Amino acid sequence: MTCSLSGPARRDWRAPCFLLSAGYGARVIDKAEAASTTSRAQVVNPRALEMLEASGVTTTVLAEARPISSARFYKGWRRLAELDFAEIPSRFAMSVLPQARTEALLAAGLKAHGIEVERKVALESFTEEQNGMQAVLTHRDGHRETTFASYLFVADGAHTVVRDVLHINFSGHAFPEEWPLFDVELNDPLPIDHAHVEFVESGLVFLLCIRPGLWRGFGDVPKPLEHLPSGSRLGEVKWESTFHISDRLADRLVRGRVALAGDGEAARALALGWVGLARLALFHIRSDIEAGRLIPVLQDFNPGD
Repeated sequence: MTCSLSGPARRDWRAPCFLLSAGYGARVIDKAEAASTTSRAQVVNPRALEMLEASGVTTTVLAEARPISSARFYKGWRRLAELDFAEIPSRFAMSVLPQARTEALLAAGLKAHGIEVERKVALESFTEEQNGMQAVLTHRDGHRETTFASYLFVADGAHTVVRDVLHINFSGHAFPEEWPLFDVELNDPLPIDHAHVEFVESGLVFLLCIRPGLWRGFGDVPKPLEHLPSGSRLGEVKWESTFHISDRLADRLVRGRVALAGDGEAARALALGWVGLARLALFHIRSDIEAGRLIPVLQDFNPGD
């Protein structure tokens, strides 16, 4: 069986590594011209490390990543509560490693199995046939290629055209707030083995140490770096960006031989912590169900994926 995988996000590159370790073939295309050099995501979830362990990528990630033990919450930088990551049922810790570096290690893991990520190649169209998927790919020089795969796994983000082609609704809404984000040199009194969330008027500020002396900071307030703890010394801003948050969910994750990837790691972690209900793909949580860590509910509303 061969799977064709489309998309630039870190989460979809875990999928081919997982498939390869299970004995399946995969082809990975990425419409981006080059690998990412900047990183919005900074944390690797324990479940991702579990799924990558058989491929060998987990070992390389842990050799560079730094574990964090909890998220602490403050008001006026007085601690209010703490979320202990030790409660996550896994042999691995929540780990800090910039997304660009994680992506590079995943690409190296694929290359070790003889698979090169095909850059500047886009999925133009696809049709489902009796025994698989026929897809038309557009290459960097403009030529089109028709290829065949047993399954198509798509992870090209919120603006994918695949959902439209399959008539899969993406219901929900977007929050209007813009979240400023900074990677900044910072000398502060906060311990580096925790994430830190400070509640401020009309919002919050999040701080996470990427490596000693360099911190990630963001918030839903205009100038989050004005809300640092007392005694902090602010240095050079190494990178800055913004992002928005949406609350949207595809009505189906699988249709025929096409699967849509989503950020299921966070939803799984919340469900395991009994925070609430989550809708997740069966392949992702089958072992949790078999071990009794998760319980299927509302099966009358399950579309079958």
